[in-house]
Amino acid sequence: MPVSDFRQFLACVFAVLLLDLPFALLAQRQQNRAPRPQAANEKSNLQPGSIKGRVVAVENGQGMSKVTLSLIPLERREEGRPLTVRTTPDGQYEFKQVAPGRYRLFALRNGYARQGYGQKPGNENDLASATPLDVRSGETLDNIDLSLVRGGALEGRVLDQDGEPAARVAVNLIRARYVQGRRVLQPSGSDQTDDRGQFRIYDIPPGTYYLMATPRVFGMTDENRSVYPPIYFPGVLDPQEASKVKMVPGGELRGYDLSLFETRGYQISGKVTSADGQPPRRVFVTAHKVPSSGLSQPASAQGTGAQGDFTLRGLIPGSYRLVAQERRADRFSTGSTVVDIGNQDVSGVVLALGNGAELQGRVLLEGKNQAVNLASLRVSAIPLGDGAGSGFRGRGATGSTLKEDGTFLLKDLAEGPARIVLSQPPGSSYVKSIRAQGKDVTDAPLDLHSGDRIQGLEIVVASNGAQLSGSVKEATNGPPVPGASVLIYPADARLIGPNSRYIRAVKSGQQGEFSVQGLVPGEYKICALLDHESGAEYDPEYLQSLHRVSRTVQLNAGQAANETLEAAPSPARD
Repeated sequence: MPVSDFRQFLACVFAVLLLDLPFALLAQRQQNRAPRPQAANEKSNLQPGSIKGRVVAVENGQGMSKVTLSLIPLERREEGRPLTVRTTPDGQYEFKQVAPGRYRLFALRNGYARQGYGQKPGNENDLASATPLDVRSGETLDNIDLSLVRGGALEGRVLDQDGEPAARVAVNLIRARYVQGRRVLQPSGSDQTDDRGQFRIYDIPPGTYYLMATPRVFGMTDENRSVYPPIYFPGVLDPQEASKVKMVPGGELRGYDLSLFETRGYQISGKVTSADGQPPRRVFVTAHKVPSSGLSQPASAQGTGAQGDFTLRGLIPGSYRLVAQERRADRFSTGSTVVDIGNQDVSGVVLALGNGAELQGRVLLEGKNQAVNLASLRVSAIPLGDGAGSGFRGRGATGSTLKEDGTFLLKDLAEGPARIVLSQPPGSSYVKSIRAQGKDVTDAPLDLHSGDRIQGLEIVVASNGAQLSGSVKEATNGPPVPGASVLIYPADARLIGPNSRYIRAVKSGQQGEFSVQGLVPGEYKICALLDHESGAEYDPEYLQSLHRVSRTVQLNAGQAANETLEAAPSPARD
């Protein structure tokens, strides 16, 4: 495997598992078991452990050499860098001198799909779906085995409308994934056509995909209005009308040809204005298709002129959200509007920059919470509705870590409804209430407007949350199931939604065990799934389909409940 590919893989894993994820998801997924506080002398007595196992190929069960394994720590620590080893000729590996803690293990080999320990087929790109490994002082985890699936490949050509090869066209495999309970399309492999118009995408995990070609945009002139819009296989503009590409392990798919077609492009022009009346500087204007398919690239982009003038070219008929962004000193200003293009150019659009809303508040500790390190928590304002999560600054989650006294200040918040979210407090603590301007916004959005200066927001953290522990088995008295997804969600459907404080998804451990602390007191549904896709737990329709395999439990304040769950398959989705 080329060194550059390996470095890129490590960077991806490190970024997803060690850095803060948008929407405060990572803290919820990692809360399988809160670490027990340790005294200084107890830490000094901890002994390193080890992890060993074997990597085999699914197609023949034979041990695999030259497999690179990376051990990623879940907790932040100074020595928290990935550990790497390679397999021996018979597929054996061993990590020595592993500091006690929780980890995820990943394997990578040329010609095979990336695999995490405990990951199920179809979840290769969801790094957080790997089963956590809990290494205790002096412990050796043995038989931590992985099976790699041979990746597939897809080949084809891209031609222009005259049947000639189209070079330098970006070709992407995309697949439907859950993001905060909503199905969106995300890239899952790419290539660029050569001078013969040919492309080849390889190491593709088994699954269902769509194929998209995106020609480069060279700038439309008044004389030349021709553009080549992105196209989906077998030759449609709408991904909803595209044919699915089904990849099997080691599959070799050929003949996936795409023909671009030329159409007339239109333009949007206008001016960006600042609140202080001064000409804006270094403003970037982008156009995003509405509704968004989940792909992050804008349809067109341009910086403004000296007086804030802009022109976006090469747009096909449809609705677009125009976004202007400018940074001055320590302030970030944005402005946006939705523009519809028919069969003519649109001019005279005004994008007014604003500093957005500000939100100032404090986290208050209630009960036996005095030992909580407030500076380790993070508060975020997560936008809801149109454009949320579309990838541009001002619509993504805006957050900040707390000061030691629990105070925080969120600036440049986008206009529109937003949910206030505090990262999962440690141990049995949970968010009890959130109030802003005299209103309870604990489980409801807060409406924000440009220029708002909201003060006195209070987030109360209680210390007597419920705890749910137990194990996952194949049957009532069957063997344990490691790596199953345990879903905990509210029985009241009105409390289901993105970033709901009632929803938790954790993975069962090596012995099928699971434990979740800091649950809000209330009535819940719980179940264990063999192949759950992370993010689906926020989809009301998906949770409704799980009622047949879920049971109802009542969790009271301070209660520690124990449940044995039978693992079930999750609903089939492409």
